[in-house]
Amino acid sequence: MSQPKLREGWIEIGDGHAYKFFEWSPDMSIPENAGRFGHLSVLMREWPIAGAIVRHPCRTETGLHEGVISFRTPLTEAHPKGFRPTWEVKSWEPLHVEPSLLSHCPCKDHGFIRGDRWVRA
Repeated sequence: MSQPKLREGWIEIGDGHAYKFFEWSPDMSIPENAGRFGHLSVLMREWPIAGAIVRHPCRTETGLHEGVISFRTPLTEAHPKGFRPTWEVKSWEPLHVEPSLLSHCPCKDHGFIRGDRWVRA
């Protein structure tokens, strides 16, 4: 399964939830980064999406909470320290990831992203 084209901006998935993809692309002009991650440069081009930022309404000062999930991809699996934990992408378009997402925030939001929709657990 190959990754889709990176979609820009927030993708609304219902019930006040949204996500946006993020890429892991360290600055390779820094010698230390080039030395540590240079061997991953091909994977960075082939699998640029490393995960997603997921937001939802919450009883916080801003009224929102954002959390990050990392996807299990060839790039995240090859990272020297790993991206942990990771979520398995069952489908990129529409996005479906497993297992569920449990927020560590005041509301303890819990649910799934299935078919580009938020499904409460």
